[in-house]
Amino acid sequence: MRSAGAMTMTSPRAVGERPLGLRLIVGYKLIKALAQGLLAAALFSAVGGELVDRLAAWGRLMLEHGTHAWSIALAKLVCAIVAAGDKYRAFIELALCADALVSGLEAWALSRRYAWGPWLVVITTGSLVPFELVALLRDFSIGRLLLMAVNTLIVLYLLATRKQSVRSTPVD
Repeated sequence: MRSAGAMTMTSPRAVGERPLGLRLIVGYKLIKALAQGLLAAALFSAVGGELVDRLAAWGRLMLEHGTHAWSIALAKLVCAIVAAGDKYRAFIELALCADALVSGLEAWALSRRYAWGPWLVVITTGSLVPFELVALLRDFSIGRLLLMAVNTLIVLYLLATRKQSVRSTPVD
């Protein structure tokens, strides 16, 4: 007879551990949602005033002295947002908020293992791949190539795991 406090050994799969690929996708979506939310919040708080001027100065400084590709890309993004003006900046802020919410929803649905979660990610992420391809062909950059590759891999992974789960489901 076992005592109530006895520990038992179980495999990680038995306690519902998610596959590594799924954990990586959830992490990526969460980080993306957080980064976009923080950027949107920074832009909302920066509308007009001294912070916009500081962001513009920082962007110009990084363009002149930045050495890493990511810092130069970030500086270009900051300069473009600042230069866009209030009308377009508001659109960018709303787009960032909307994408952050969708990314957060995707991460939540995948982490909760809802059956529709992978399909949500396949549809939302997969629908952007053609636009990423066009942008890549118009203006090639390593960042765009990596973004398209990551999104394509996410879609292919989720489609492959969906096919495996359909095949492993017993048919009556």
